[in-house]
Amino acid sequence: MNVTVARGALFALVILTASIYLPHFYDQLFVEPVARSHLLYSPVAQEFVYSEKIVGAIPPEVRREAKDYHAEIGWRTAGGRWISRPEFERLLPFIYYKNMELQGLLPVHIAGRSFDKEEIKKGRRVIEVKAREMKRPRTPIYPLIESKPGRAGLIFSKYRFSATADGLRLINADTNRQDSMLSTAFSARLQQRGFRFPIRAVFGRFTVLKPFDMGAFLLDSTGRLFHLSYSHGRPSVAAVELPEKVRVKYLKISESRRHRYCGVLIGEEGRVWLLACSDCRFVPLPVRGYDPEKMDLKLIFNPVSVTAVFSDEWTQTLCRLPRRAATSLITPCQPRNRPRQRLSARFFFPLFFDGSGRRAVLSISTSAAAVMRRSVCCSLFSSIGDG
Repeated sequence: MNVTVARGALFALVILTASIYLPHFYDQLFVEPVARSHLLYSPVAQEFVYSEKIVGAIPPEVRREAKDYHAEIGWRTAGGRWISRPEFERLLPFIYYKNMELQGLLPVHIAGRSFDKEEIKKGRRVIEVKAREMKRPRTPIYPLIESKPGRAGLIFSKYRFSATADGLRLINADTNRQDSMLSTAFSARLQQRGFRFPIRAVFGRFTVLKPFDMGAFLLDSTGRLFHLSYSHGRPSVAAVELPEKVRVKYLKISESRRHRYCGVLIGEEGRVWLLACSDCRFVPLPVRGYDPEKMDLKLIFNPVSVTAVFSDEWTQTLCRLPRRAATSLITPCQPRNRPRQRLSARFFFPLFFDGSGRRAVLSISTSAAAVMRRSVCCSLFSSIGDG
């Protein structure tokens, strides 16, 4: 009996190990990996441009425009025109401003304004919210940061806080004991402002490696949002007015002195708002088609506009913000791998362990048609103009 169990366990271990490593080795040997396209908005041409790795036959116009660069990387406008890498960079001066400075192309003039290197650096910023970030288990205890330390850098206070069923618990990190007086004071201050316990979620950027501290944002049992900060031993609490009928799914805090926005609010319905640093006011972004359960969101700020890029495994959507929808264009994206190679892989490895995504699953390929469907993706370009 023991021999049979041992053989069965060894057999299962061999199958599991082979399902992980053999397809990986096959991909390394025979399948050329292809990164997803980079979608961007050009304020110079006022249209979308993108770069992609070309799989299969390379069009002659791509070879002609490649010049000193590899021909398998192509640069293109949303209108279908292939362009060279130098032209691609000139269309995106807020991204490639260092190259343009070396080429003597700064300052650039856009929409009647002139931008030199310093002006471009002031207006550049990226805030990214990943789908797995919202699903990650949250730490049950958080540090209190001294918001006004009276010195150049931020410092952690000696207190940590955590949520209980009927209040906020403050713990002295030096003694690892609860401070009952401070816990009562914090809980009472929250209740005075209308907070209903227990706490549903805590949002914030709990590090001192940032220019200033926005504090923590607490979601109460009714779905209302409150701002909590700590300064000179005293708590400060204020209710934050949420957009009408919004249910908070996630709030990403990212402080920056160079920008007036310091956070991104994600609603349960996939709607998006920016959080203003000065008054905690929410500014809506007309992002359509974003699914926070599956898609990663990236907001790219430059001195003249904001661009939102959100994507899942199969599609990417690029939106220029804000105002109203102007144009939309759907173009096919190159398949991630050559279909013939992928079909061969599924024939030899019908049982494989896919750990490339956000979660690892065992998959069984049922047909070549299913493989072909999985190997096709699209890039969605949608423009939201200023009207």
